[in-house]
Amino acid sequence: MKYYKNKNNVYAYESDGSQDGIIPDDAVLMTDEEVEAHLDNGPAPTAMDLLRAERTRLLSSTDWWGSPDLTMTQKQKDYRQDLRDLPSISSPELGSDGLSITNITWPTKP
Repeated sequence: MKYYKNKNNVYAYESDGSQDGIIPDDAVLMTDEEVEAHLDNGPAPTAMDLLRAERTRLLSSTDWWGSPDLTMTQKQKDYRQDLRDLPSISSPELGSDGLSITNITWPTKP
């Protein structure tokens, strides 16, 4: 398992690529010492924490769709709304590593 971090959170990445979509664009690989310190400190993130972090990353990656000189399509608006609705309609579960989530159906980006 490889661990990555950005300024707010820590994310796990399975070496087979199964969790590739959870890693934020600004994440960097953590050293073994950083991983150990993180795992020894503070509460582990909940499944809902991880869902919200990924949802926020996905929403942020589409913010440019709302630029004043662009018009969002209905599919783009629906995608963003579906992302915003995820926490209220989902029941995420932590993966076996404790840092990934399962039981989520992510909306398809148009």
